[in-house]
Amino acid sequence: MSFTRSTAEAVRPVSSCVIRLGVAAGWPLAAGVDAVRLASPAREFLTTAITAVNTATGVPNVVAGSRASLTAPLLADPGEAFIYGINIDWLGKVVEAVTGVGLDVAIKQGVTGPLGMDQTTFLMNDDQRPNSTPVHVKGEDGSWVSIGEVLNQAPDYWAGGHGLYGPPSDYIRFERALLRGGELDGTRILQQSTIDAAFANQIGDLDFPADLPTADPASSCSFQVGPGFKFGYGLLLNTTDIPGMRRAWSGAWAGLCNTHFWVDRAAGICASIYSNFLPFVTPEAVQVYNDFESAPGRLLQSCAARQRRAALGTEDVSRGLAPVLPGDSTRWNAPAQVGDGRQQARTGHGLARESRAQQPGR
Repeated sequence: MSFTRSTAEAVRPVSSCVIRLGVAAGWPLAAGVDAVRLASPAREFLTTAITAVNTATGVPNVVAGSRASLTAPLLADPGEAFIYGINIDWLGKVVEAVTGVGLDVAIKQGVTGPLGMDQTTFLMNDDQRPNSTPVHVKGEDGSWVSIGEVLNQAPDYWAGGHGLYGPPSDYIRFERALLRGGELDGTRILQQSTIDAAFANQIGDLDFPADLPTADPASSCSFQVGPGFKFGYGLLLNTTDIPGMRRAWSGAWAGLCNTHFWVDRAAGICASIYSNFLPFVTPEAVQVYNDFESAPGRLLQSCAARQRRAALGTEDVSRGLAPVLPGDSTRWNAPAQVGDGRQQARTGHGLARESRAQQPGR
């Protein structure tokens, strides 16, 4: 089983699920906010951008695992702008204040435990670490060089926005639960209405920034998602169809070391690709993302065409990939290229198709 830091930033949707569980359970979140706010200057509470924070303020970024990163200044008042930052880290502190347990325990109890994501953890044990995939960068000669682990292995706090480790076969269970409306294999972690809200615009008239310039080229290139994107609960939402790829109101996110996943409820597909290298969103990584994301659509079209031909008696599909049409009651995992849980760990990517896809919420 291959472990990867690929779920680093992809912990954000998981943390968002814990928050929604708290809302449904009637947690006194307002009191938790007050408790956390008392420990922090008012203008430093809620959100900040990574961009230029270290240079401008001397505050370390989140990778260092220092509580000092939570003292970064607020760049805009709530409601004025959507700024990518440490907001979800603050919500993790709110969860801890309300529940009285660490965020690692809250995530285990509310999400990863019920879903059977038994190998997902903030800190790998001695058995898991030898099976982990180290972070790589390109050397001066263009060859890949391992730099080991970049996250602090003894952080001051568990962050709501980064830091989970686990095999791809674990994380795709979380994706499938989102795809199936909050339920997987008979276990429900969230109500359908909560999942609908997660895939709906939660930032009103604001937009997700079309261009996020990098402040640290060694860890990330500039992220240029383009116009017309919104944000739900921990998910980046495209408001229109992306031709040949995801349908409108699909939810997606990515990890710093170039993991990428999306959940397309209209097509009934969730898929993810896993890697462990820096910097984030290099042109080569983006090309791989795009090529991989377009593959399921082509595969489903091919399957549908084969099934139509089989219905006409012009093709024998008794061997090889089983064709599936929308609405079919079966779930499939194609061999080799998209794989089951064991193959995902080997090939670095996985895809699942579920029959109970829900129409996207607006």
